[in-house]
Amino acid sequence: ASEYIDNVAELDWSVGYLVNLLDELGIGDDTIIWFSSDNGPFLERGIEGGSAGKLRGADFKGGKGQVWEGGIRVPGIVRYKAKFPQGRVTEEAVSTMDIFPTTLANVGNRNYDNFGTILDGKDISDLIMKAGQEGKENSPHDYMIHYCGDVLSAVRIESRYKAMIYTTVWEEGYACPTATMCECVGNAVTKHDPPLLYDIRIDPGEENVLTADSFSKYDEIMEKVNRALEKHQKTIDQFPNQESQVKMTQTPLLLPHVCCDFPRSCQCNKETLHSHVLQYDP
Repeated sequence: ASEYIDNVAELDWSVGYLVNLLDELGIGDDTIIWFSSDNGPFLERGIEGGSAGKLRGADFKGGKGQVWEGGIRVPGIVRYKAKFPQGRVTEEAVSTMDIFPTTLANVGNRNYDNFGTILDGKDISDLIMKAGQEGKENSPHDYMIHYCGDVLSAVRIESRYKAMIYTTVWEEGYACPTATMCECVGNAVTKHDPPLLYDIRIDPGEENVLTADSFSKYDEIMEKVNRALEKHQKTIDQFPNQESQVKMTQTPLLLPHVCCDFPRSCQCNKETLHSHVLQYDP
């Protein structure tokens, strides 16, 4: 057995253990359980990096560090026996950012404005309740924005159409073996003007580019893409890069409080008596 198979087997066991424990404690029915994962297979690691999978016989294209479907799709399972129906499946597009507002809505707090910020996620409770009911299930997202790093690279419209503004320049297959993973800027990507448009519902493998000649709704959908981009840009405020404000330092572990100084985060190595402390610049 490989490390990848061992990983999957252990994940299966651990999730099952936790779910069974909640049921044994008598709180499983009234507990919202979400299951998902990090995005994209690590194609640069070969077979050990996982697979993007497929839908209706079509292989998803791309992997980690890319905004092709193979790079952004993740498994999504929710269990809430007290409310949500079981055994339903939907192909409507939602986001892991929806978990927060959906959970809040189901524990009695729908007033998201009191957080003082704009949430990109939405309450998908209604979609979950109507999942699998043809004509009734609709994603609450009129559009979704896909970033590669901090580069706005694709726009999804009506949970169906996807406009690719930047695409990855692959070295081999869908991967970039000479790098840790494919990059998002410079010579590592190709910019498309106009963007490449795909109908993900009938073409999940993103093989057939829609054009004004081949698709009667091309102008209508591209207008929605442009409006979505304009609307999204208006919600963005400029802040300093948070990663640039964090410095990783090594501090001798001389005092017991070093690794307990919340809200600072740190990792301790008891053998070397050193701690890696995240120190924030004022």
